[in-house]
Amino acid sequence: MKTQLLSRRNRVFSHLIGLALAGTCLLAHLSPAHANQPVDPFGIPCDTVGPVGLPYAPGVNCRVMAVDGLSRRYVVWVPLAGVPANSPAVFMLHGGSGTGEEFLQRSGWREKATQEGFAAIFPTAAEHFVLDKQRFSTRWNNYELPREIDPNRRPAGYPATSPWPADDVKFIRQIGEDVIQQLATDPRRMYVAGFSSGGQMCARLGVELSHLIAAVACHTSGLHQVHKTLAGQRNLSAYFSLGTRDQNALEVINEYLTALGRPTIAELPLDPTLLDQIPQIKSQMLLNFDSFNLAATPVSKQSAATWTELRAQTPQAGNVDGNELYFTFLDDVTHYYPSGTPSLKNPFGFNLPDRVWPFFAQHPRP
Repeated sequence: MKTQLLSRRNRVFSHLIGLALAGTCLLAHLSPAHANQPVDPFGIPCDTVGPVGLPYAPGVNCRVMAVDGLSRRYVVWVPLAGVPANSPAVFMLHGGSGTGEEFLQRSGWREKATQEGFAAIFPTAAEHFVLDKQRFSTRWNNYELPREIDPNRRPAGYPATSPWPADDVKFIRQIGEDVIQQLATDPRRMYVAGFSSGGQMCARLGVELSHLIAAVACHTSGLHQVHKTLAGQRNLSAYFSLGTRDQNALEVINEYLTALGRPTIAELPLDPTLLDQIPQIKSQMLLNFDSFNLAATPVSKQSAATWTELRAQTPQAGNVDGNELYFTFLDDVTHYYPSGTPSLKNPFGFNLPDRVWPFFAQHPRP
């Protein structure tokens, strides 16, 4: 049964892509009889569904496009009240093994888009053969991806002559172009948020698409080596956030402490002075300062009972864009994208879109 279902979904998906490439509008899917019905391969109720280039309507818009011969999908949420011309747009990039549809449902960005009147975009990463899972799983093509996958194993049907891993910079750029064209959104206010694998991709886009992206907000991950903003492009503003009980961060730190014969820790401190004494945290901050062409000092510090925020605003010579970086630490949050619901993973009920949106609003592209 499972094999038959997968086969059916693949046939439907292939059919949609074929229509997309042929330029067909799939008008049947836009009739009232089909509105709010789950449509493969999305698996969620879609108010409109079809190929890239189809007009967006208020609600959930499910789209497919071909990038280098690989079928890709994304979802665009348009608030039911619509969005006026020159409104912002925000990408939300899911974590490893996730999907855009999943983060439409649980990231909080659909709700924030409705509240503030902008479009929210939820793409799905391509599947790669992930070494530690020994199976195909969604991963963004961030700078760390080559270490995580078997590059010789491609999804079925992917052209042997096409670039691999999948070109996600191109994918995001093409989605952005379509959203700007279809919704007349403000090209100077397109932002990217991301989580985990998507957080690393978020940082890569900040380096490589700063001429198009206004600012980025990357949760639980970012750049792990220095990657300079591409020559001739602006240095954008970036917001990095991390939970104090993030398992991935603690694993790296505790391996280091164990090697030194020192006690491990169960949680990161909120005290900025203590954070500065953790080599992995300090180096993460320094390499991001270097990548986005900021001086490492001075750094302003602000703390509350459940969070700490570090902020750098002093540019190095030659950086005239006035960019700034935030590093925010959220108390008791695990490796999780907090969206306002108190839970064991987020006991204080942090809503990251509430914290990130004001940062985005303050940093349009010049």
